[in-house]
Amino acid sequence: MPLVYFLTTTVAAFLTASAVARRYRVPILLYHSVSPVAKKGRKISINSAAFERQMRFLKENYNVLPLETLCALRNENKTFPKNSVAITFDNNFGNFYNYALPIIEHYKLPVTLYVIVGELNKLEPETIKAMKKSGLIDFASHTISHPYLSRLNSKELNMELSGSKMLLEKQVDSPINSLAYSYGDFNDQVKQKTKEAGYETAVAVYPQHIFAYDDLLSLRRIPITQYSDNMRIFKMQLLGYLDFVQYFGSLLKRTLIGISDGHIRYRRKRKDG
Repeated sequence: MPLVYFLTTTVAAFLTASAVARRYRVPILLYHSVSPVAKKGRKISINSAAFERQMRFLKENYNVLPLETLCALRNENKTFPKNSVAITFDNNFGNFYNYALPIIEHYKLPVTLYVIVGELNKLEPETIKAMKKSGLIDFASHTISHPYLSRLNSKELNMELSGSKMLLEKQVDSPINSLAYSYGDFNDQVKQKTKEAGYETAVAVYPQHIFAYDDLLSLRRIPITQYSDNMRIFKMQLLGYLDFVQYFGSLLKRTLIGISDGHIRYRRKRKDG
């Protein structure tokens, strides 16, 4: 039963690693759009009622800290407070101000808002002032035009990274230290350019490793979608159990492909022999 033994030991090892990792990692939640009625066919849009339930749950059960604070603790090799979590929003959806911010202010939860700088003209100056006045919103860059960064040449990349940082700092009158890779797309060159542009942290969606919480230029985030309206799923996302499901599914697929390829080679060998 080599396959069964392999899968069983892998599951046990993963669960043990997950339990240990939860002592040192922090889930970073990724939101996009909140509105009274979630848009059909747009999974990243969630309804206000679900968002309110999630924020209430976090307020009552978690220690919600600014992403910048958590990264500073990591830099100083300090232990994260128990049950820490960070909340981030991507893009300049006007419904953030109208529907998400009132709930955020009600529960007094800090949020990092990643702004597509080229779309700042969609936000009224008074809107930015109101968000700053709340004391809960940290502004950060989501590039200028939201391109696939790994496809850009050096000049274009510098504009999207350094240019967005400079423009946003001028607009909000505060330092911009964090970047969200558009589409979660980055490579080693993009990471290096991000560092050279002066960013201290950068967030993605799914970096190519499971526990990438120690690399401040490729911080993993958990996308909150319409599926997360179900509080059981939301809680599982916070605990990292869905990481296991995704990891195990990928592992099982690779294992079965390997067995199939081996069986084909064995049959060919017998036929040739």
